[in-house]
Amino acid sequence: MNAELFYISFLILFGIFIITLTVMGIFLLFKGAKNKMVNIILVGIASVSLPIGFVGNFVFQLGGTFQEVFIVFSFILIVIFTNMTFYKNKGLISKIVLSAVILLGAIQLGFFLVSIFLTNLWTLPLYYLRVSLDFPYTFIVFNWLSYSSYAAYRLVKTQTIEPWIKIRYKMLAIFSLIFSFHNIPEFFQPPGTAWGDPSNIESLIVFGFTAILVVIFSLGFSIAWIMPNWLKKHINRNYQVIKDKEYQEKELLDQIKKEMSQKKSN
Repeated sequence: MNAELFYISFLILFGIFIITLTVMGIFLLFKGAKNKMVNIILVGIASVSLPIGFVGNFVFQLGGTFQEVFIVFSFILIVIFTNMTFYKNKGLISKIVLSAVILLGAIQLGFFLVSIFLTNLWTLPLYYLRVSLDFPYTFIVFNWLSYSSYAAYRLVKTQTIEPWIKIRYKMLAIFSLIFSFHNIPEFFQPPGTAWGDPSNIESLIVFGFTAILVVIFSLGFSIAWIMPNWLKKHINRNYQVIKDKEYQEKELLDQIKKEMSQKKSN
C-alpha cells in the first residue's frame, strides 16, 4: 500500500513537470512571436516537445522511440537557443557542442530502433550502453546552457539593470545544472521493468528521484521565464526602474552576445 501511495505521489510530481513545461513553452512561443525573437520561439518549441514525447510514450503507449524523437528534437533546439542567445559569432566551441549533441541524439535514436530487432541476449548490454551515452548527451546540452547563463550573469551582475533580470540568468544556470544530472538514476533502473513499477522497490526509487529532479527543474525554469510580478517587485525593491524592461532586456542580450563572443575570440 505504501509503495502504491509513493507511486501516485511520484506520478503527480511527473504530471506537474509535464504541465509546467507545457505552460512555459506556450508562454515563450507567444512571447517570442510578439517580440519577434527567434531564439525564444525555439526554446518555447523545445519546452513543448519534451511533454509531447513523454505523454506519447507513457499515456498513449506510442513507445520509447516516439519519446526519443521528441527529446532529441528538443535538446537540439536548446543548444541552438543557447548559441543564438549568448553568442553573436558562433565560434568553434558552439559548433562542436551542436555537432556532438546531434551525433549523440542520432546514436540514441539508433539504439531504440536496433533494440526492436535484437534478442533478449543483447537487451541488457544495449540498455547500459545507451544509458552510458545518454549521460554525456544530457550533460552537454544543459551544462552548455548552464555555463552560458552563468557567464551572462557574471557579465551583468555589476551593471545598472533590473535585479530580476540578473536573477533570471542565475536561475537558468542553477536549474540547468540540476537537470543535467537527471538521467543518472537510469543506471539503477532494472532493465525490462516498467518505469516506477510499485512492485519493484528499486524501480520505484529511481522513478521517485527522477520525478523530484525534473519537477525542481521545470518549476525553477518556469519561474525564471514567467516570474510573478510580486517576486519581481520584491527583487527590485531597492532598484529605481529607469527604462522599459522589455527594450532593456533585448539590448542587454545584444551586449551579452557581443562581450561573450569577444571573450571566445581572445
